Amino acid sequence: MNDRESKFPKPGPVAAIVVMAFELVMAFYGFSLAQYYLGMWGLVITEIGCLLIGLIAALVVGLDIKQMLPLKRIRVNEFFGTLMMWGGSLLCTLIINLALFSVFPGGITKNAELNDFTSTWPAGAALFVVSVMPAICEETLHRGFIQRCIMTKVKSKFLVSFIMALFFGLFHMDFYRFLGTAFLGGVMAYILCTTDNFFYNMLFHFVNNLFAEVISLYSANSLANDAANQVADKLSGVLPVAFGVYCVIGCVAPLLMLGGSMLLKGKRRLLEEGKKKLIISIVAAIVIAAALFVTGCLIMFYFIYTGQMSGIMEGLN
Repeated sequence: MNDRESKFPKPGPVAAIVVMAFELVMAFYGFSLAQYYLGMWGLVITEIGCLLIGLIAALVVGLDIKQMLPLKRIRVNEFFGTLMMWGGSLLCTLIINLALFSVFPGGITKNAELNDFTSTWPAGAALFVVSVMPAICEETLHRGFIQRCIMTKVKSKFLVSFIMALFFGLFHMDFYRFLGTAFLGGVMAYILCTTDNFFYNMLFHFVNNLFAEVISLYSANSLANDAANQVADKLSGVLPVAFGVYCVIGCVAPLLMLGGSMLLKGKRRLLEEGKKKLIISIVAAIVIAAALFVTGCLIMFYFIYTGQMSGIMEGLN
């Protein structure tokens, strides 16, 4: 045993837990305060902080950077599989968020405040900070160091994805976005477990944040922050209906995610897993899709049948 091995622990779940705890403390007492007082510059500090924590932690425990951030040849099937996974995840998070906002309409106000937060900078700079930096900095820490340490002992990709989902949701320190961000974190962890190529989870994170930021930049011009509470009051009655509509639209999400997962695995791995597992996955995706479709139709039928739809539309005017 050399001196380095005797002084520092090997990469593993213990190292991951320690770094998780440290980052959560920093997120609560450091990063959130920086964003509160410094705005977008605070967000820059947060991203750089995540990058430094990940790299320094890897140096301390002796985790090889190439092992932590594996970059391999980009394959067409994996590239489009990642985009399909993102498309399905987007629909899922919309359904999750609408369900949550139906119970807690105050989340709409919170989203309006986030839009106003990023609109203080020029569009190009805001897109870079919100889309490019998290795809590199947050991924280096979360799917890089923390997930790699967990994977040294935990071999189940679904358990790894679940652990990373919980932590990613907690990291964002937002009750209204916890479930949505946790779901996205779990999907990105699954992509890395499946491909072992760090490029794809960076691509997923970048596309997701870019889409959200472009939408927020457009909405910032039509939704003033001082009217956020009025909007929340008006939309509180519409949200259940919107939830029903998105359930119908989002019924394709399980199929998109299944297709994306199949592309990520490739033909050879699907054959290795066997037809039985593939059939079970297809049936499960179809059942979930049907459940979403039926749920959405029932919700919309209820509001139409009870005559509440006309009242909701009048309330928006």
